[in-house]
Amino acid sequence: MSKPEKTIDVPITVRFRDLDAMGHVNNATYFTYLEQARIGFRDQVVPKLSDTSAFFSVVAENHLTYRKAITFGEKIVIRCFLSHVREKSYRFNCIILNPETGEEKARGYSVMVGFDYKTGRVMPLNPKYMGPTRPYTILNT
Repeated sequence: MSKPEKTIDVPITVRFRDLDAMGHVNNATYFTYLEQARIGFRDQVVPKLSDTSAFFSVVAENHLTYRKAITFGEKIVIRCFLSHVREKSYRFNCIILNPETGEEKARGYSVMVGFDYKTGRVMPLNPKYMGPTRPYTILNT
């Protein structure tokens, strides 16, 4: 995959409750961090759009590769970008980094599908998110 032109960094605060008995962030907590990143991404991107209600999607899959442990008090950011955009789905990519050292802690993605909360059904994504005038770069791969 080529490098995205635009990424969004979402800072994450490591809380004491995120730790396991070994003193590092519990593996399941990383998925909570990915959820926080999706919300942070939306908060940075969607306010710039005229119709924020059209940005609804839900998680269909989660994948994560752990590279280095995250410890209490460590600063981390989640670098986010979108790829694999299809009619009804896209991939929300995340790289968890220590911004001070540049060390990669984990890398993964969530497959997101368009969702209509009124009908409870999968729906196509809004075409304006896929067109050339979108407010952020999406890699179609």
